[in-house]
Amino acid sequence: MISGTVVVPAPAGSAEVARRLVSLLLQGGYKPGDRLPAERQLGHDLGVGRSVVREALRSLYLLGIVDMRPGAGTYLSQVADEPVPKASELGRLLSARRIADLSTVCVHLETVMAGFAAERRGEAAIADLDQLHAEVASDRHALTVFEVEDRFHATVWSAATNHVLEEVLTSIRALLDAPLSQAISAVTDLRWIHDDHLQMTEAVRYRDAEMARTLMTDHMQRLASGLLAPMGDSGVEATTGG
Repeated sequence: MISGTVVVPAPAGSAEVARRLVSLLLQGGYKPGDRLPAERQLGHDLGVGRSVVREALRSLYLLGIVDMRPGAGTYLSQVADEPVPKASELGRLLSARRIADLSTVCVHLETVMAGFAAERRGEAAIADLDQLHAEVASDRHALTVFEVEDRFHATVWSAATNHVLEEVLTSIRALLDAPLSQAISAVTDLRWIHDDHLQMTEAVRYRDAEMARTLMTDHMQRLASGLLAPMGDSGVEATTGG
């Protein structure tokens, strides 16, 4: 059990829980190689449910901060052969290579989900997408670019009705939350994103899965290019090269 901790209200996102978990472990004096408490105990110390803890641990595993050993527990590992850094933002723990790799996975999974959405969508999904477009068209400044992107993709994921892929994408987006927010905040003109969304919505509306996949790939590659631009051309090529 980690002593000397204060339970605070649980935040909504698993990325924030992961940030708090890193701080909690550091406060507890854990060193690389030490075994972590059970999920139930971590949930109690953080004031969250076990499922949220499990999601946060999965994120930290992808970052290389913890080592999850089936049947043996979860252990604190090392990042680049150095002790776990004290970072105020979980996204800052991501190396350029990690961001590039996760972005590549995101591009491909978003493309698959767009095709599923076109094949399986219901009328409610189309109504939700039309509502979003109407809000953007009526006042481009009412919603931030990040909010528009988040709502659009969440609706596409829901329409795809593949809960496993939706959970995987949710985890990846949580990991990329900080760098993605920064990249999208740099977009000052919402028009190209809105136009992409409109075209994808029409493909989904008319159940054109091939077109939906093509449009989503182009859209995601443009976003990934902005996300990886600070890392240089090699990072963008790693993401968009397929």
